Amino acid sequence: MHIIRSLLHLIRHTKVYIPLVPYILPMITTTLAPSNRPKSSTLKPIDFDFHIRAPQQYLKTKVYGDGIIEEATYLLAEWLGSPAVIGSVAFPEVVVGIMVALRRSVKAGNKAGVGGGKGVGVVKGLTERIEESSKWVEGKRKGVVFGPGNVAEVQDLERDLWEEVEGSPLGRYLKILQKQREKRRTLLEKVCESQLTSH
Repeated sequence: MHIIRSLLHLIRHTKVYIPLVPYILPMITTTLAPSNRPKSSTLKPIDFDFHIRAPQQYLKTKVYGDGIIEEATYLLAEWLGSPAVIGSVAFPEVVVGIMVALRRSVKAGNKAGVGGGKGVGVVKGLTERIEESSKWVEGKRKGVVFGPGNVAEVQDLERDLWEEVEGSPLGRYLKILQKQREKRRTLLEKVCESQLTSH
């Protein structure tokens, strides 16, 4: 996850397409798979920003599975919402396989009762935003009269898309996720500070 975050940083600043789906999607699909039956536990949620390796007691627990799904879904949303991906005229075609895999995972997770609804809900929310964004890009390329072979025109259209990325359904969804994460980070920092000052 740390390496994926670094690559996402690179994608954001260079607008270069790096295919990260093969590394992110299996985290979601395997966690929601019917064969994965997590144990309930009273452990606190793990902060994936600060852990390189999950402590042994977290493995195969529900809290760990929920954390994996939440983090992987955020990373996937960040990848999809980057200008190199959603700013591409081919976005609707790029996401077909991703949406099929996510829908299957949601169905499997619901059937097996894996993810306790929370993980399934997070993935379902992302799937809906991907679908909306796909329609958004289709709308942007609707009046286009040139073919994909006209590289200069395609690049101009993509530059226009890059300008509007934040206004796309995925862009708005990503902003909400980032605010939630920021709020949680602030709370964690306050708790840490209060514990340090009390000692």
